[in-house]
Amino acid sequence: MMDDLTYRWLEPDPAPGFEGGLIITKHSAKCQPHNRVAVTCAHALCENGPILGGDLAVETITSGGALPPMVQRWLIAHGWSDGTSGLISPDHLTAGG
Repeated sequence: MMDDLTYRWLEPDPAPGFEGGLIITKHSAKCQPHNRVAVTCAHALCENGPILGGDLAVETITSGGALPPMVQRWLIAHGWSDGTSGLISPDHLTAGG
């Protein structure tokens, strides 16, 4: 059953210009690159959100959890909001967060 769940991974694009400098890939729980540094961008209520990989994950960790600007722009462009208690997923913006 875990093979059916897919997660979006956001990673820096080596040739900026696509999706604001990001590459978006989808991996199932089984096929995701387990040997790479990863951080989840998740709304606390639903724990839904993309996974940051590579340099984006390292930058987030070393900054104490602050998301890189290109990730913030991507999330906002995809319906996310930056609420007072953290990120709010598009599914919960209309439900009161």
